[in-house]
Amino acid sequence: MINALVSIVSYNGDDFGEYLDKIHLSDIFGPLLLDEKVGPYASSIAKYIVWGYGMDSDMLSTEGYNWGKLSQLIFTKAKLPADLFEDVVELKNDAVIDAIQNFLDYQNDENWVQYCTYRDLRAQMLKSAVGSILNASEETNYEQKMKNAIHSRDLLSLMNVAKETFIQNHGKLKGSVEAFNRVVQNKEKTTRSVAHYAKT
Repeated sequence: MINALVSIVSYNGDDFGEYLDKIHLSDIFGPLLLDEKVGPYASSIAKYIVWGYGMDSDMLSTEGYNWGKLSQLIFTKAKLPADLFEDVVELKNDAVIDAIQNFLDYQNDENWVQYCTYRDLRAQMLKSAVGSILNASEETNYEQKMKNAIHSRDLLSLMNVAKETFIQNHGKLKGSVEAFNRVVQNKEKTTRSVAHYAKT
């Protein structure tokens, strides 16, 4: 399998479509090129996707950041314009969603797909829980806000289950986590998570 992360991140050419054909990744990131709004930034969005949704992405091992903060950092690193933030980070563009789904399918790990799905949904739930939700009377719908907050909590539990299962089934990560645990146990007492490779 082609290392999509390395191939996409290393790109700095003038014809991203031709490059995708060359490395046989058109089926994954091609939808970006067909969208009028995000098409001109397809290569940068592809970098955002492989950094944010790639199992082997070093960006996901950044400690101390939840996905909300980390996605912003990756967005900035990909050098995307601010007016595409909602399209890309908040997943309000169909072409971006298609490319992400294609990339997740390409990696062929159901637990990783579940983790990323729960992670994105939780980010949306958190935003709605603290944002403005109105009822039919144009008043703040506190009941719905509370439900979204509870859903966010439940999604965090689902994320942790998917994460632990993913780690156990991924030899490289399992070894890294076990090594990390040994180091932590030899130091002063700590409550740091042993699965910090992809902070929620």
